[in-house]
Amino acid sequence: MARGIVRANCGRQLIFSPHAATILCCFKSAFGSSAASKVLAVDSPTAPEKLCCTFSRGITVKHKAPTRQSIAKTLGAAETIWTAILDALQAEYGVLVAEWKISKSDFGSMCMLKQKNRTMVYLTPEDGAVRVAVVLGERAATQALASELPEFIKDLLTEARPYAEGRGIRFQVRSITELPIVTGLIAMKMGN
Repeated sequence: MARGIVRANCGRQLIFSPHAATILCCFKSAFGSSAASKVLAVDSPTAPEKLCCTFSRGITVKHKAPTRQSIAKTLGAAETIWTAILDALQAEYGVLVAEWKISKSDFGSMCMLKQKNRTMVYLTPEDGAVRVAVVLGERAATQALASELPEFIKDLLTEARPYAEGRGIRFQVRSITELPIVTGLIAMKMGN
């Protein structure tokens, strides 16, 4: 299978098969042979299902959410942690939108949880753990550093590079007892 990304500067949607030759063939027939020169590379994910690609300036790839069985298989005993995180956030913030994105993780996908248009947290299923990624703005990061959060979280925040969006940190959650760390960080993020 080929690796890379199909890129074009047009606004059409196509359904592509996971085979690079088929993608290029569909691309040529849909946009004409002259448009084929706009193809920078061809990507095909390892998953056998079809993807919907929207071409505009760059690429937007929306791929299917993984099945509950594949998430449960990857998480193993950590499935209770995954469920507890989702339940706690939904209880606190109401309706959440879960959007699955392609990831470089072993699982191949990550779940981006949003409240309306605001991204709250990224969750990635891992073997026996849940990888949590959260970006805190400067006020939320300052609040987190002054809080009762564990020292390893404060160290991650201190070492995190500040960007316009804030400071991003990632850590594994392997025990249900670490749930207050996740909910506390998100409360600080959403409160600022």
